[in-house]
Amino acid sequence: MQRIVDMTTESFLTLMLGFGAAATSLAFWKISQAGSGSSES
Repeated sequence: MQRIVDMTTESFLTLMLGFGAAATSLAFWKISQAGSGSSES
């Protein structure tokens, strides 16, 4: 049972880490897009 819990926790942490990285990169992309758009106009 302990091994199953460890595997679930590890996979969950990996999922959250990947989601966090994707959200961060998306946020930076949005900021860069908004910055370039405002500077052009």
